[in-house]
Amino acid sequence: MSGEATAKNPDEQPDQETPVVEEAVEVVEKMRSIPMNRMGLEVEHNNTWRVNVPHGTMPEQLFEESVWAHLAIMLKPGDQINVRPDDMAWELILHVQGVGKTYAHVIEKVFYKLAATERGQRLPSIYKIEYAGTTYKWRVIRGDKLIRDGFESEALARRYAANHEAAVDR
Repeated sequence: MSGEATAKNPDEQPDQETPVVEEAVEVVEKMRSIPMNRMGLEVEHNNTWRVNVPHGTMPEQLFEESVWAHLAIMLKPGDQINVRPDDMAWELILHVQGVGKTYAHVIEKVFYKLAATERGQRLPSIYKIEYAGTTYKWRVIRGDKLIRDGFESEALARRYAANHEAAVDR
């Protein structure tokens, strides 16, 4: 007997290999370099439009393709449309997906419901404050007579109405 001694486990089979579990590896092809003609400034390829809709317009109405009939000729796929109602209660950012001569197919990118303005002081009952669009802005009405318009915010119009009441009703 030689001086080499090997210890063997009696439970082990001498010529049996341990099974190897092969994992499925997804091979991702390396992307080629992007050519220069595929890159450009956004403003050179797509437009960003702003649309003011009348007070009371519901955001859901803007997804009807026929709503864009008069504007479709100016739009192209990839354009963005920022929509706000006259009272600025919300803002909807749309993405133009498709355009025809009298229609545009748009999808929602982002919708913001804007917070109502603080109503710090109580408004006298004969006064009414309303938003009259981007031209006339916020206005003060007393009874059925327009007192003044052009206020940048509802808070300024309310303050004016309170001061007007104090000056008129002395």
